[in-house]
Amino acid sequence: MVAPPRRAREQRLVLKPRELSRSQVLALIKQRGWAAVGMPSQRQLLVGPRGRTVAYVAGKSLIVRDRSGRVRMLRDVVGDFRYSADGRYLSAMSRKSGRFTLRLLDVRTSRWRVLGTLPNAYWMEWSRRGPLVSYWDTHSRRYVLELFPLQGKRRVVASASNLVARRFFSAVRGYRVAFMIGRVLHTADVRRPGKSQPALTLPGWVVNGDMSPDGGAVAIVTSAGFYRYTLGATPVKTELLDASKTVHSVWFDRDGALAWANPKGAHRLRGAVKRSFWASRGEPIKTMRLHRSSKDGLLVVTQRRVRVVSMRDARPSARVLAVVGSGVQLVSSDDYEGGTLLWSAKPIPFVIGKRQRAALTRLRGLGLLQRQQARAR
Repeated sequence: MVAPPRRAREQRLVLKPRELSRSQVLALIKQRGWAAVGMPSQRQLLVGPRGRTVAYVAGKSLIVRDRSGRVRMLRDVVGDFRYSADGRYLSAMSRKSGRFTLRLLDVRTSRWRVLGTLPNAYWMEWSRRGPLVSYWDTHSRRYVLELFPLQGKRRVVASASNLVARRFFSAVRGYRVAFMIGRVLHTADVRRPGKSQPALTLPGWVVNGDMSPDGGAVAIVTSAGFYRYTLGATPVKTELLDASKTVHSVWFDRDGALAWANPKGAHRLRGAVKRSFWASRGEPIKTMRLHRSSKDGLLVVTQRRVRVVSMRDARPSARVLAVVGSGVQLVSSDDYEGGTLLWSAKPIPFVIGKRQRAALTRLRGLGLLQRQQARAR
């Protein structure tokens, strides 16, 4: 008689405050146990699209690791870093002597190369041709959205004095890019730079969002709610998906299915079928990412738990992957080589001194603090 297999204890991590000195990334590799990956100081953590490498910032250095333990490092990193759709390349911005340099890592060969220099940088996304970067051009006094192709010369896709440089959307497997000039959503083809078309006026200012891999749709969190826009049609098809104004995680998967989360629940929309997982009372959802190791799965992170939620059935099921003790908070989680990355941290106590207390008193007297708190809620 064959004994039933034992459930791996490593699948459920209980982390206590004394085990942490500061923020820490832990990795569960193929259910073989948890191990420390690094000690990042910024909330930047990315896993390659195929789950084979992980990139994060520690201090001012970008560290890229794979399962074999090989490490690649880039110093003086600022702002965003992004993977290409196939995970072969990683683009990152470094800064030295006041100049910004866009660098490209070939994950296969571990070689870095320079794609170009810029006076500054706001946001970065990938297209099928290469990374796109937005920045402020001090000479023309305009915000610029520029393509840095893997081969050939860099090209300006769009520029305007009121282009919203802090956020734009790009099709990682296509050629479409969507950006805002004021509150008007524009689209352009990176193969034909400088020829953008206005699509529609957004109901509010952009907060977050994502574009489907083929560029057929874009999902945008605005100050007026969460919308999905189907591009390519005239007029653009508009759908209000969530009116809560608290959506914080938005992802399209490889097939174009959409997932999003707010503090009360995580949702997945494939075609016309929507599945929802509702958070427990008193345990709001902090972040959510796609679970690559399962079909239609999500990684849902609350203050003290990480859950793997299956959205395949009409009634989603969830299992707890990790639990932390009181005094420790979970920051994020992601898939990595058939295992899981877990980002945990000790909450930093906020101490108010005399000057800060006097400033807060003045803000309350002006009524500004109440407005900011109401807007946050």
